[in-house]
Amino acid sequence: MRPPPLLLPALLTALLLTGCASGSETVGAGDGDASPRATSTSRDADRVQSIRTKFRFYLQDACATGDPARVHPRCGRFVTEIRNALPQIHRDVPEAAGAARTTEAALDRYARAGCEGAPGSLGAGDPGACAEALTAVQQAVRGLADALGVPG
Repeated sequence: MRPPPLLLPALLTALLLTGCASGSETVGAGDGDASPRATSTSRDADRVQSIRTKFRFYLQDACATGDPARVHPRCGRFVTEIRNALPQIHRDVPEAAGAARTTEAALDRYARAGCEGAPGSLGAGDPGACAEALTAVQQAVRGLADALGVPG
């Protein structure tokens, strides 16, 4: 059995008007978490926390803590992950942008020295130059972690 032709439009109109009429009473009636600003703020906090979590792990990596002369050939993945995190830091934690630029410059020196192998492969640069460049990367990453508020 089909409903009368005017019944469906009438029901839709009634539902629409009911939703509009109750909007001001239901939205924002709580503690304010429903506002777009609160949602945006919580998303921003989540992004910053995500970056901090990444850097807590990065700081435990052998490439962040080990003797640069010994670990530099196996740090391709480490430097790639750090480099990939930099745009997110510039976007979501602008107060750490200076430390991010310093880190990027250290990563660039490491790459120019021929030390940066693809993840899973060994870097092939001069061992002395690579150890020196990785030392600069380690210092820059620690400085960036400090700027992000990562305990370490």
